[in-house]
Order: sequence, then C-alpha cells, then structure tokens
Amino acid sequence: MAITLQAPNSAKPPNVHTEASSTTQRNETDDDRGVQYRQLISRAVTQRLHSPSLDGIMKTDVGDNFAHPLEAWETQERCTARDKAQTEAEILGIPWAQFVRDVESATREVHVLTPTRYEAPPRDKNQNEEASRINGGLSYKFGTSENLEQDKEWKGRDAAIYNMLRAFQRALPGG
Repeated sequence: MAITLQAPNSAKPPNVHTEASSTTQRNETDDDRGVQYRQLISRAVTQRLHSPSLDGIMKTDVGDNFAHPLEAWETQERCTARDKAQTEAEILGIPWAQFVRDVESATREVHVLTPTRYEAPPRDKNQNEEASRINGGLSYKFGTSENLEQDKEWKGRDAAIYNMLRAFQRALPGG
C-alpha cells in the first residue's frame, strides 16, 4: 500500500485574513508588547538596572572594584541583567533614554493597598444539630445515592431481625 503525497494547495481559502482579524492580531501584538515592556520596567525598578553606577563598569572589571565578593557578584549580575534589558528594549523598539525615564517615573509611583481584615465566621457547634439529625434520619429512611447498597443491606438485616423477634414473640406462651 503506497501513500502518495499531494502537492499543497497554494490557493488561500476565502476570508483567511480579513481587516478585522488583522486589526485584532495587531492589537494582541501591541498588548503583548505592552505587557513585556511593563514587566521589563518592573524588573529594572527592582534590580536598579537604570542606575548610573552601572554605566562605566564592564562585567570583567567587577571583581577589582569591590572588596566584598558578595557586592562584586551582585554588581556582575546587575550588569548582566542590564545588558539583557537593553537588548529587550531594542527588540521592543524603545530607546534606552526613554526606558530610563519610564523606569524613573515608575520608581516615583506609590502604590497603596487598602487594608483588608479577614475573620473566621463564628462557630456554633449546635447550630445545625437538629437539621443534621433530621437529614440523617431521612437519608436512612430513603437512602442516599452514595450509600444506597449499604442502606439496602441494613434495611434487609433490620427486617430479618424484626421478623425473628416477632416469631419468638409468637412462640412464647400467651404470645
């Protein structure tokens, strides 16, 4: 049995790229770029990637400038992250000067979360006792879908015990 490959059809199906769908695709792309840019700014604020202290430092010179190895490591990591941020900003088409201005304005923004107090609901242990008792009786009487087989077995045993006790009662003198 041989499988033959068909040549791909070069004709585009109708309504593949309408104006509305291409506009939607452009908007989704712009939204994705906006999200990427906000994340890049957030990372730059957190790691101080726009700091002028990183301007003249090369990654290889970091160890010579600091006495403490942790400071040298941190600065080297910041230099690496800054290089990546510059590359990502270039990919997004944003000049470095504008990126630095956006990071500085984001640094000045103050975000305040409103305080929220969470409390556990009050517990009254006897609140639903009567309802639980009634529901338990009803589920025993009518059976539940979860315990239907077990309920049928118990009802059969109860009926057998009841019939046996009635037979003993009849067997007694005067019964």
